[in-house]
Formats: sequence, C-alpha cells, structure tokens
Amino acid sequence: MPDMEEQQLPKHIEWDAYERIHIDRTADWFWGVGLSALALAIVAILIKNILFAIVVVLSAFALTLRALKIPKIITYALTRKGIIDGNVLYPYSELEAFWVDDESPFPKIIIRSSKTLSPLITIPLGPMDPEIVHNFLINFIDTERIEESNSQKILEYLGF
Repeated sequence: MPDMEEQQLPKHIEWDAYERIHIDRTADWFWGVGLSALALAIVAILIKNILFAIVVVLSAFALTLRALKIPKIITYALTRKGIIDGNVLYPYSELEAFWVDDESPFPKIIIRSSKTLSPLITIPLGPMDPEIVHNFLINFIDTERIEESNSQKILEYLGF
C-alpha cells in the first residue's frame, strides 16, 4: 500500500516554456559581428592561416543564424518515470541530482546526469512555480547545489 505522501503526489507536472531566452538584435549588432569576423579573417589570411579564416567566417555565419532564430515553445513534464524535455525522456535512473535555480533572472532546473556527453541538463521553468517542481523532484532524485559553468552563464546572458 503506498504511503500518504505518494498518494498526494501528482502523476505528472507539465508546463510550456521557451527553449531559451531570445534577445532582439539591432542592425548594429550584426554589423559588429560581420566586421569583427572580416577583420579576424583578414588577419588570419595575412599570417597565412587560411583554415582559421574559414573557421572565423563560418562561425560568424552560424552565430548570425542562431541570433535570428526565434526559440520554440517546448512542453516540459515531470513524471514518475523521469523528466520529459520536448520529446526526450530522462529516466531518473540516469539522473544523479538536481537544483532548482530560482535566484537567476530566468528560473530553471539544473540536473546532473550520469551520461558522459550530457553531464548537465538545464530546463527552463517559465511560468512554473519552482517550489512545486522542487517538491515533486525531491521524491525521485537527490537535491544538491549545482552551478552552471561560466561559459553557459555568459551564453545565457548574451541570449544564446
């Protein structure tokens, strides 16, 4: 017979949120990226490093495309089997710990996974109450303060 706490636990919690924060870029931003890439490419050509020049141009192109892309709205869910991020299920057996970061400007769940290729999983909370998420997840995985890397924080600040 399930205990009283498990009976009160909902079967799942679901919400929609943007996959990332979108920042509208001005024309000046795009000019800055283009001119910086052009300057770096010219320097690379002058020092006879054609491969680096190609990488710089392709990177600037990819950065511009990423900046123009409007983020999709994704459905996230916490179930008794695992965490669903769009169409991907992360079973609790593959997750080690979580932290609900409600102190940042954009509240999110940071999850440490046992998988080598995706050690940290970040899920935006959007309109979801962080306390509800914490109270649900604590029944399935450990809670531990997990910090995002500085590079991830910088990318988030820049809107990527």
